[in-house]
Amino acid sequence: MVEYTIGLQCQRGGAKLKWRKTMLTGENKQWILANVAGKEWTLEEVEGLATPLLTLFWTWASPLDERVRRHSAVRRAFDADMERVKDRVKKVEEDLKKISGDRRSG
Repeated sequence: MVEYTIGLQCQRGGAKLKWRKTMLTGENKQWILANVAGKEWTLEEVEGLATPLLTLFWTWASPLDERVRRHSAVRRAFDADMERVKDRVKKVEEDLKKISGDRRSG
């Protein structure tokens, strides 16, 4: 897999971002090369960039997270229903064994 690596250098250390080739359009790559690559970054600039990126990510991820939670709740309810059905079937089977045993002995 081909990756594009863009080095972001901070005053207090370095950070590297890696993107998969398919994640970026040509326009994205041009903007990054013009505005990001090779630039000296201060900690404040990195934080200023990270906050909007995280906000955008959460805007995208929040509905997905909600769907996953909702599906998990439905699955847990389904599992609980299945356990109740299994218990009822087991009780019916035990009752049938008792009834058939009573008929044989009587």
